[in-house]
Parts: sequence; structure tokens; C-alpha cells
Amino acid sequence: MGVFSCSLLTGFYSEVAASVVAQADKGFDFTTELRLVVNGLSFGSIYALVALGIVLIYKSSDVVNFGHGDMGTISTFIAFAVFGALLPPRKTNEQLPDAVDILTWIAGLILALVFAAVLGLLIERILLRPLQKAPLLSQVMVTIGLGVLLSGIASFIWKADLKAFPQSELVKETRFTLGSPPSSILVSGDVIAALLVSGVVSLALFLFFKYTLVGTAIRAMAQNSSAASLMGVNVGLLTGLTWMIALMLAAVAGVLIAPKVSLSPLLMADIAVKSFTAAVLGGITSLPGAVVGGLLVGIIDSLVTYHLTGWQGMAAFLIIIVILTVRPNGLLGKTVRKKV
Repeated sequence: MGVFSCSLLTGFYSEVAASVVAQADKGFDFTTELRLVVNGLSFGSIYALVALGIVLIYKSSDVVNFGHGDMGTISTFIAFAVFGALLPPRKTNEQLPDAVDILTWIAGLILALVFAAVLGLLIERILLRPLQKAPLLSQVMVTIGLGVLLSGIASFIWKADLKAFPQSELVKETRFTLGSPPSSILVSGDVIAALLVSGVVSLALFLFFKYTLVGTAIRAMAQNSSAASLMGVNVGLLTGLTWMIALMLAAVAGVLIAPKVSLSPLLMADIAVKSFTAAVLGGITSLPGAVVGGLLVGIIDSLVTYHLTGWQGMAAFLIIIVILTVRPNGLLGKTVRKKV
């Protein structure tokens, strides 16, 4: 068995080395590397939004929500349906344009956020709250089963084929050029939108948890729910609120990523894996860590995709293995001690 493992690892490193040598033959191009970093930050900001939701749920209820991506996907389909209903004349799924006016886009986003908030509250109240004293594995299995169910519902209603998801006309028409030719870098509107939205949302969450009474109560609940309850904090209400916020973050991420990769019931499958990786990398108990982890995973994934052709799908899992081996609490996570 040991000989087999060694042979497998040797083959893996040989393939990686061959890919690196092949890329090295092309020569180092600083402009190309910078473009890869910018692209990685764009996707990484979206991973950060989803990772923030994963961390919020874990801190509030000790549950790792493995259905988080599917919950964000079905919320994105709600925005898609709103676009089709508002465009005159009413459009079918196959007739939606590449871009919609800003008011239509905002309306779709708002209704997707409302749906995500209601869905999060219902999941916490109806499915997970009765399982508070059940084994943790039972709660995790509920999130997995619910994710599969939501994916099936999306496939049944909207079919499983890829659909072009409109972005706002403002985003489509916006672009900046950094530097001068031939070393210039074109930054498209979707990249700017992802970075801007992620930055604003992350800052808003920081201010909410730091300076508001409700945010302080949620932080107290995350530290010690029993003590917070004794101090008058409505733990049940705040747990439902964190689920609402978490799924709203997933909905925002879905609306941002869909124009990049097309809409389907599996929209967030890969995003969820990389976002979970971001949460583990930054520290599953740290909100700032989720942001840092998301950006790092985005950059690493972008560089690996370009330099190590064929190995990009393994990057996230390799990061998880390395982090859990070297630093189990993540970059910014803290050791949580509980009495048993």
C-alpha cells in the first residue's frame, strides 16, 4: 500500500512539474500575471460572500451548511424569473437579453434577497430548530438533503440546460483600462461590480456586528448561547436572523456569478466547494478570515488554472488538506474550547 501511495504521489508531482516546465517555456509575463490576479480577486470576492454566510451559520448554530450553494442557486433563479416577468413584452427563458436596465436588475435582486431571507428563516425554524439536540451529523444531513431537494426543484421548474443570465446595462457598459498598451489591463464591469459589492457588503457586516445592538447580541450568542440567553438575548430569533443574512449573501453571490458562468441548477456547485475552502482557509470561526480566504482562493485558483492545466479542479481540495494538516484553525481562526 505504501509503495502504491508513493507511486501515486510521484506521478502527481511529475505531472505538476511538467505543467510548470511547459509554462516556464513561455516566459514570465508580468502583465499576464497581473491579469490573472485581478480575475482571481473578482471570483474570490464572490467566494468571500458565500464563505461569510457559511461562517455566520456555523458561528450561530454550529452547523456546516452543505446545502448553502443550492440555496443561493434557487434564489438566483428567482431573480431570473423576475427579469422575464418585467421585460416588455414578457420573455421566455430563452429570450432574455444579455443585459437589462438597472431598475429591472435591482428589482430582480431585491426579490431574490426577500426569497432568500424567507427561505433561511423557514429552514432554521421548521427544519433545524427541532433538531437542536439531535446529533450534529443529523443536522448536517438535513442541509445536504435540502440542497439536493432545492436543486431538483430548480431543475423541474427551469430545466437543467444552461441559460444566459442578464447583467445590468450599467455593468456591461462599464470598463476601465489600467496602464498603457501593450501592458494595459482591461477591467470589465462585472469585475468591478463583484469587487465593489463584496467590499461594501463586508464593510456593512463589520459595522453591523461591531456597532449595533443586534450585532453585538449575535456576537455574544456566537460566543456562548447559554450565557447570552441568561442575559436576555433572544437566541432563537437571532439564529433565524443569521440564517436570513447568510442566505441573502448567497443570493447576492449567485446574481453576481451567473452572468460569468451561465445559469443552471448546478450554478453554485463549484462555487460552494471553493467558498467552503475559503472558510476553512481563513478560519471557520472568523468573518474577516472568510473574506481573506475567499480572495486567496480566488487568486490561487486563477493562477493554477493558467499555469497547471488540468489540475485546477484539485486546487481547492489540496488547500483544505494542507490547511487542516498545518493549521487546523485556519489563518485567522481561533481555537474553540467547550466543556463536555
